[in-house]
Amino acid sequence: MDINLPDAEDRWFPPQTPAFYLRLSSYWFSLSLLWGGMITIVMQSRIRQIAGEVDKEVYLGYALAIGALISTMVCLIVGTMSDRSRWKMGKRRPYIIVGTLTAIPALFWLPAAMTIPTLILAFCTIQFLVNIATSPSQALVPDMVPREHQGAASAYMGMSSLIGTMGGLVLCGMLNLH
Repeated sequence: MDINLPDAEDRWFPPQTPAFYLRLSSYWFSLSLLWGGMITIVMQSRIRQIAGEVDKEVYLGYALAIGALISTMVCLIVGTMSDRSRWKMGKRRPYIIVGTLTAIPALFWLPAAMTIPTLILAFCTIQFLVNIATSPSQALVPDMVPREHQGAASAYMGMSSLIGTMGGLVLCGMLNLH
């Protein structure tokens, strides 16, 4: 499989410092903050508010299943597109910027949804837009970190993800108290 990348020895990589790894993993913190609270607290709470206790599990199952399908498809398609892209600002950055910026208005749609179909559509729209940025951001480690340092970079990303998930749970849990 030829993807037209120079050999690792011939490529320039940014200085591999803890500060660089923190910057590289900041998007994972943000994604984990979003999804940690969104899936476990926000969606369950919103569905319970709209549908009541009896049907909340069924609707939550529909929302999460459709969202997971969208997430998978978008990551596969956009990841492949970003691998082959040649933009002046880099092959990943345009997708990360567009996905992130277009997802922001969609986040405001979720609390405004007053029916289950609208709520599921808002959730799936967020999944679609956020995942435009997710797959290209995942590829930043192999793009910017030499193979011998990828373990350290991945450790920073894993820690950022864990802290983000816990932060999302705590923040949404505090905001969800009535």
